[in-house]
Amino acid sequence: MAKIDRAMYFINKNDTQSGSNIKDVSRQFFLYWKLCNLYRLNTREMNAENIFNGFTQLLDYTERNSAKDLYVNNEVDVQSNVEIEFETYDLNVSANSVAIDNLNEVAFNDDEFEVDEEIFHDDIAESARDFDWYVESSDNSIDWTSIESDLVEPLDDITLVYMYDESQDIHSSDVELFVKNQMDTIHSNNDGMTDDAYMSFMFGELKAQLQRRNASPAVDANTGELIN
Repeated sequence: MAKIDRAMYFINKNDTQSGSNIKDVSRQFFLYWKLCNLYRLNTREMNAENIFNGFTQLLDYTERNSAKDLYVNNEVDVQSNVEIEFETYDLNVSANSVAIDNLNEVAFNDDEFEVDEEIFHDDIAESARDFDWYVESSDNSIDWTSIESDLVEPLDDITLVYMYDESQDIHSSDVELFVKNQMDTIHSNNDGMTDDAYMSFMFGELKAQLQRRNASPAVDANTGELIN
């Protein structure tokens, strides 16, 4: 399954749908590719097939909803080591799909984050049902492994990495606005692009990747070493 990152999701979210899946995917593919040019990525090393498959997966409502939960609502699973009283007692408890407003900042800057301890109430009550209790202290952590395999953790997301390196705000709302503004600029710089041109670009990159993959490795005639 392809990876769907934040740029893919926000491009899909803010792109005007034409009613033709292949036209929409090819236009969004083009926008994403040009956005990666801004990030100064080596496009020869980009996975055109993954990009195509990512936008194709976003045609599905379930995929879009899963991406929204993480990229817009900042929902992740949270674990907590809780010390409870009346008797001193440590518990490890967890909660699913907790909204962490500053999730990206937590990932990049190790910022503090707050959760309502009430979300752990049922787990604590189940474990401590034999005596009266209250939460003395808690140590909360984000379970990054809970992120679905086709979505991207903040630290691995190319848009967040670029924005962070450029000292831009990386809250989810800032990311969406950034991507939308870049989309507008790309559209403006490529005014007059037709649906056929978008499709030609996309299939050209897919074909080029396939050719590179199937090409025989080049060998230096003098040393016998592979040439990158």
